[in-house]
Amino acid sequence: MTNYDMKTSAKQIWASGDCFVTSRHWQWVSEVLCEALDLRATYHTLDIATGNGNTALSAARRGCTVTAIDLTPELLDYARRRAIAEHLQIDFREEDAENLSFEDDSFDVVLATFGIISMSALGEMFRVLKPGGKIGLANWRSDTAIRINDVFARYVPASPPVPWTNEEGLRELFGDAFRSLTITPKQFFYRFPSATDYVEKRFAGFGPWKDILTSLASDAAENLKGDLIAEVEKYNISGDETLVLPQDYLQIIAEQVNKK
Repeated sequence: MTNYDMKTSAKQIWASGDCFVTSRHWQWVSEVLCEALDLRATYHTLDIATGNGNTALSAARRGCTVTAIDLTPELLDYARRRAIAEHLQIDFREEDAENLSFEDDSFDVVLATFGIISMSALGEMFRVLKPGGKIGLANWRSDTAIRINDVFARYVPASPPVPWTNEEGLRELFGDAFRSLTITPKQFFYRFPSATDYVEKRFAGFGPWKDILTSLASDAAENLKGDLIAEVEKYNISGDETLVLPQDYLQIIAEQVNKK
């Protein structure tokens, strides 16, 4: 499959469901990230892979001039409606994170919340950041206790490990190009009526999960659902029939040294 075909497929996958059923639980992550960056109203800020606009909206609420990009038009349309409802001015653009149209040194702050999925995208973030600028990321952790990916690996080929999901890999990626790099383990919570409700809604609305489910035979699909429900239940801390599911992630704040 060519790079073009892969990106076209990714757009279709993300547009295939209503991902906001689960991504709305990530709003707290965006607010905490923007507070950690100590955003100011003078900052020109770029939000990469904005999705439903959580992080772009958080930055705009703090007075930043915000540009937000995503590959998927359907997600951008939803994010625009959210910004209009809050009377926030955000420049939403359909763009490829691996090939940004912006000039070098364009932004004071570059953000991505669960959106960095390639080395090229990370390199583009570094390129468009101004000297002395800040990068703020929220990345999934590969060493989280709950083993959702291991469950999926029983049914479909596992994705190769990536360096931006663990602290050691991140420190190697950022190298000595930044005067400070702070990597903080964080946690938020999914809250649903039950583990079954959580899994069913993820499959109905979260494009990557939905794509996997539709690729399986009916028996395998039902077995996958059952295995995921069992895995989720192991980490349910609600103490009642509902679901309160801890989700681990890493918050990364980097402040860049002057570019040569």
